[in-house]
Amino acid sequence: LAVGTPDGRVLLLDPRAGWRPVADVAAHGSAVLAADCGRDLLATAGAVVVRGGGVGGVNGMLVADPVVRLFDVRSSAPRPLSSLHFSPRAIDLKFHPHIYGTLLLASANGVVALRT
Repeated sequence: LAVGTPDGRVLLLDPRAGWRPVADVAAHGSAVLAADCGRDLLATAGAVVVRGGGVGGVNGMLVADPVVRLFDVRSSAPRPLSSLHFSPRAIDLKFHPHIYGTLLLASANGVVALRT
C-alpha cells in the first residue's frame, strides 16, 4: 500500500509486516496528491510551494507539481527511475491494470493523458 504524506514522502506499507512502513520515498517538495503502484513501479503526483503571489497575505501557495515521478520499488530502498513532465499538472494517476508501465494522468482542469 502506498500512502502519501503532507511533507512529500510516500510510505510503502506491507500487510505481511503488520502494515508497518517497509520503505520511505522522498517524492516531492510538498504534499503527495496521488500515488499508485503497478507491479514493481511507484508513480507519484505531488505539490510544490510557489513563493509570492500568495492568497490572503500568505507568503506561498501550494500548487500541483508539473512533474510526475516514477520509482522502482523492488527493494527496501526504492530508486528513482524517471520524471514525466505533464504541464496540466496531475492531481490523480493510475497504472493501467493490464499494460505494464502505462499510466493514466488526470489534471484539475479535466485534461487526461496516457503515458508509457
